[in-house]
Amino acid sequence: MTIQEPSVYKIQKFVYIQSRVFILFLFSLSTVGISCLVLCETSKGEKGSTTTKLVVFTVFFIQV
Repeated sequence: MTIQEPSVYKIQKFVYIQSRVFILFLFSLSTVGISCLVLCETSKGEKGSTTTKLVVFTVFFIQV
C-alpha cells in the first residue's frame, strides 16, 4: 500500500489542478462574454434586462 500511495496522491493533485485551471478558464470565458454583451447593449443604447439577468446569474453562480 505504501508504494501505491504517492502515485494516487499525484493523480489526485493533478486532477485538482486540472479542475482549478478549467474553472479559471470558464470564469475568464464568462467574463469576456459578459463584457462583450454589455458593450453590445451599451453601443445599441438600450439597457437590456437580459444583460442584467446574465450578470446577476453569473455572479450568483460564482458565489456558489
